[in-house]
Amino acid sequence: MTRRLFDVTTQRPLRVAVVSGPEGASGVALRNALTARGADVVVVTEDVHVQLAAAGPFSVVVDLRGGPCGLARVREVFYHVQRGGCFLTQDGQDGLEQMLAKLRSGRPRLAAETSATYLAHGWLWLVSRAEGALAKLDEVESARYIELRGSATARVVERRPGLRFESRCELSQNTSALRIPYEPAFEVPELHLRELEGAVCAPGQVVAHDSVLMPDTYRHHLERPLHNHCTDELAPLFARISDRPAEEPPLRRATFFHLDSEWRGLFGHAMTEQMSRLWALAAARRIAPDVKVLVGVTTHRIQPWELELWQAAGIRPEQLAVIRRPVRVQRLLTATPMFSMPAYVHPEIAEVWRRVGDELVTRAPEREYPRRVFMTRSKERRNCRNRHDVERLAEEFGFTVLRPETMSLPEQARTFREADVIAGFSGAGMFGALFATEPKRMITVTSRRYGPTNEYMIASVMGHRLDQLFCRRAGRGFVSPFYFDTDGDEGDYLRDLFAGL
Repeated sequence: MTRRLFDVTTQRPLRVAVVSGPEGASGVALRNALTARGADVVVVTEDVHVQLAAAGPFSVVVDLRGGPCGLARVREVFYHVQRGGCFLTQDGQDGLEQMLAKLRSGRPRLAAETSATYLAHGWLWLVSRAEGALAKLDEVESARYIELRGSATARVVERRPGLRFESRCELSQNTSALRIPYEPAFEVPELHLRELEGAVCAPGQVVAHDSVLMPDTYRHHLERPLHNHCTDELAPLFARISDRPAEEPPLRRATFFHLDSEWRGLFGHAMTEQMSRLWALAAARRIAPDVKVLVGVTTHRIQPWELELWQAAGIRPEQLAVIRRPVRVQRLLTATPMFSMPAYVHPEIAEVWRRVGDELVTRAPEREYPRRVFMTRSKERRNCRNRHDVERLAEEFGFTVLRPETMSLPEQARTFREADVIAGFSGAGMFGALFATEPKRMITVTSRRYGPTNEYMIASVMGHRLDQLFCRRAGRGFVSPFYFDTDGDEGDYLRDLFAGL
């Protein structure tokens, strides 16, 4: 009598994934043999990561792909195995001995997630003790994941087609020796409003659905490898929620709109990343009129300026749902961002910025606002060591020097709308340019180590003219200070810009 294959922990048929080459002949043969013994078998020949994520996790994953078998290839599929399950691949493949030596050294992360490693019957066996492993998915993969699952607990409820957007910014820089992607056009992906049942949300923008991390977890959701500092990295394609407790997260019985951020509580991230999801809030409210807006608390408590910003977007304080630990929600609505630096910006985000700006401006005090403003920066991170020289130079040409962090949000919005020329040190203090209702002249001063392209992307949407002055750095890192050469080329360049206004 043929012995039937069951998972001893569930007493259900053994769930097996067979990963094979494009031809799939060996995979089909193994599937037939295992199916005859009662196993539930899936054969995967393409889109391996997404198909395994949609169907898994598995009791056993068998890798029949040809070619060298190194650590990187094993990590691609090992974490699709549930705790106590096995990963198998054939013995004798190129690179297998070297890979085994690395595992036995204990150095790779994979070694800590493996409870047993042995060769038997012509196969390498790796027994998994990994728990809570989640497959990372980007935007394209998540759409395929939802399609493969047949909309059981995940659906795309609204779509906006992708498009190619030509920048409207007139850009000039004082140097051409920069390795920064100032793209003349942006390839904007299709935007989705997703509905997820039973998703787990954790502070820091983390969204898990069954055994995957949805793209909403990632600020740079089109980049590889995907990364969020609030997750525990297992491999390039896998992570787990960092502070998820051993017990099941508490259930919140309501519908939530996800507006959390990996860096919630930081002004620049709220202005660019969180606001870029608000395009879908009206649709979320049509689906669920009583929808709550979900944000998380990590190191920063909810700031008064955040409440002011969300109120201007039509979110009242009582509509906020604040989480401080992982929770499972009955229904979650998540939106692809319209702004993902440096990859793309959607031109229709201008309507979101205008609506929020209109509401803020109505609350601004009535007074005369300067026509030329210079937004200074006093923080230690990316600090200009002789910023007072730059400020004095700006004042010589009729600029009013302002510290945006000392101004209310309505004052900032009104200032950026009233000014003809907006100058300052690069960073969040300049992001108020998105509230302008007509093209402006923008001038930024920063270090040659400064990599973000937020000002350019904002100017690309709004049609601002942007002049960028990059100064020599006084350190090696992105956040290192820099020095403005007042009497050299940098000083001459800025004076010429100011004189030509």
